[in-house]
Amino acid sequence: MNKKLSLENIFQGSSKKLGLNEIYANSGLIREVCTPNVRSYRRLSVSLKINLVPTIAIITQQAIKQLCSQRIDSFGSLLTNIVFIVIAKSKHVPDIIKTIAETKQIPIAASYFDEYYLESLVKGLIQEKVYEKVIIHGVAIEACGMGIIIIGASGIGKTTSALDYVYKDGYWVADDLVVVRKNIKGELIAHGHAKIKKYLHYGKQGIIPVKTILGAEKIKKETKLSGIIFVKRINVKANTFSKTKKEILCAILPCLNVSIPSAGYFNENLLEKMLKKFDRG
Repeated sequence: MNKKLSLENIFQGSSKKLGLNEIYANSGLIREVCTPNVRSYRRLSVSLKINLVPTIAIITQQAIKQLCSQRIDSFGSLLTNIVFIVIAKSKHVPDIIKTIAETKQIPIAASYFDEYYLESLVKGLIQEKVYEKVIIHGVAIEACGMGIIIIGASGIGKTTSALDYVYKDGYWVADDLVVVRKNIKGELIAHGHAKIKKYLHYGKQGIIPVKTILGAEKIKKETKLSGIIFVKRINVKANTFSKTKKEILCAILPCLNVSIPSAGYFNENLLEKMLKKFDRG
């Protein structure tokens, strides 16, 4: 069952991440929601069908102009189930929107991000706070009894290094989209996204079924997450390493940062070195 949280609980600590300015009508943040919808409104229409699901609305500058040129009451039905409004690509909340916030008790904020990026960020926030799961772009394997996610830019060698390692040892879990959730014990569990968990992106061959590369005995549905490997290319002559921490769903995990030369690739040897560092604690 999904948790029922107040809007304050959902957005708490996320203002910087979402690029939010001051939130108006704070009293509306006490409203509790269970499965809020997130929707971008690039234009407003009085004929829009009333949404029956509590909705976090992201509105554009074009929609703001519509509100400024027409009566607020014209969009009364549209506002019925909106519980939070974020204005995209804006430094300030216009006075007319402040009026909506105060009269309708709908919290509202401005963000300097565009509507597309904001929508993805807010959806990710809902997944984390309400559904208690996050989606990470990376590759997940199980090695030495540890669940590890490798993250980094596309083409840096995540999938190839993981496959080369799993051929000899360990297990394959997921490619591209890794879903992390908490089990009833509070442990972080990593598994593949339902839509693509049976596939991987393998070089020039493109997207192929995992079982065409690995046998079923080398594939696991999920693994207990133990750490993160973050790979990045920078202007260095040799590989460098550092250790930090990463918070996922309020749990703190060790994170090994690997910096490689701008023309280099993450490979099996580097992966094995990182795994030994995890193993030693």
